[in-house]
Amino acid sequence: MSEILRKIRVPLESGEVRELEMPVPSLQEHLSQLKFKWCTLAEYGAISSPDSETLYFIHAGWRLLKVMWGFATLMVCEPNRIEYIPTEKFSTNSSYFGFVLGESLTPTGYPLGFTNQYLFSNGRFLRTIRLFGVSYLKVVCYVPYNDLKITSDAPVVDLTALDTTQMKKMENMLNLGKVIELDVSGFNTLNVTTMEYMFYGCYSLKKLDLGGFDTKNVKSFSSMFEGCSSLESLNVSGWNVKSCTDVSSMFDNCYLLKSININWINTQNISTLAGMFSDCHALESLDLSAFVSKNVTQYYSMFAYCGALKTLDIRNFDFMFNRSSPIRMFYGCSSLRNLSFGKNYSNYTLDLGDCPLTHTSAMSVINGLKQCTKNPQLIFSAETYDTLTDEELALALSLGFTVVS
Repeated sequence: MSEILRKIRVPLESGEVRELEMPVPSLQEHLSQLKFKWCTLAEYGAISSPDSETLYFIHAGWRLLKVMWGFATLMVCEPNRIEYIPTEKFSTNSSYFGFVLGESLTPTGYPLGFTNQYLFSNGRFLRTIRLFGVSYLKVVCYVPYNDLKITSDAPVVDLTALDTTQMKKMENMLNLGKVIELDVSGFNTLNVTTMEYMFYGCYSLKKLDLGGFDTKNVKSFSSMFEGCSSLESLNVSGWNVKSCTDVSSMFDNCYLLKSININWINTQNISTLAGMFSDCHALESLDLSAFVSKNVTQYYSMFAYCGALKTLDIRNFDFMFNRSSPIRMFYGCSSLRNLSFGKNYSNYTLDLGDCPLTHTSAMSVINGLKQCTKNPQLIFSAETYDTLTDEELALALSLGFTVVS
C-alpha cells in the first residue's frame, strides 16, 4: 500500500508510461485505516456517498491521475494538458481542492507537505499548501473555505483557475519567493475583509496588476506588499477603501518601485499610515492629493528612507486628529525638495532636517501649522532654513513653533 502511494504510473497521450515518486506523509499516517480503490471519474461521480475511509485513485482519460480522499483532491498531470476538472457530479456543498503539478518533482523530498492536520474536519478543505521541488504549480479551488495560504518554491505558479468567491481572508496568502509574474486578475475579492501580508515573501515578483480588485470590504492592507523587493510595476489604482482603517507598512521594503498611483476612493476611515512607504528607495514622486486623512492618528516613519523621493503632495492631509508624534515621518528623505504640505499641524515637533526643501515647500509647511501651546520645534535643513526671512520665521513662532536647523 505504501509503495503504491509513493510510485504513481501515469500513462501519457504518446503511449509512454511515466512513473512519479510522490511521498505523501500526511496520508501515510492513515494508511492502516484506509481501503484502496481504482475507478474512473464517472464511476466516482456516481457514488452517492464516497467512503471517507477509502482512498480513491481516479484515472480520467490518458492525461490525468486524481487521488481523492474525503473532501480533498490531488491532481497530477502534464503541464498545460488538463485545465479544468468537471465538478457537476460533486455535491455543491462539498469542498473541492486540487493541484496541477508540472513534471519536476523532488524524488527524495516531500513536495506535498500538508501542514493543516484537520484536513477534513466538518467538511473543510486543506487551508495551507506547502509545496516544494516543483517547476510548475497550478492551484484549482472550488467552493474554498474562508482563507488559503500557499507556499512554494515553484518559479511558475498559475492561480487563474482559483475560485476565491467565498474567501473572507487573504491574510498571508502567498509566499512564492521565485515567482516573477503572477496573474491574479481573476480573483473575486468582494467578500475579503483583510489582505494583510498577502504578498509577503514574494521577493522575486516584478509586476502586479490589482486594478480590478474589489476592496470595499477590506479593513486592513497592513504589510500587503512588504518585502516585495523586486517589484517594479504595481497597479492599485481606483480602489474603494471605505472600510479600511490600516495601511501601515503596506509598501515597506518595495525597493524598486519608482511610482505608485494612490487615487483611492473613500479614504476617510483610515487611522494609521505608519511606515506605509518606508524603505521605498526608488520612489521618485508620490501624489496623495486625493487622500483624505482626517481620522489618521499615526504617521510614524511613513516616508522613512525614501531617499530618491523628490516630489510629494499631501496637501489634503488634515493633522487635526493626530494623537502621536510623527517621529521619523520624513527621516532619510534626502532628495525631497518639492513638498505640498497639509493643514492643522500642531503639538508635535516636525523633523524635516534631512529634506533639502525649496523655499516654496518650506512655506507650505509653515502655512499648514496650527496654533499650539506645547512649543514644539520645526526642523529644516540648513539649506532650507537659510531661504526663510525673519518675518517668515516669526510667523511660525507666532503659532508656537520654534524653527531650527
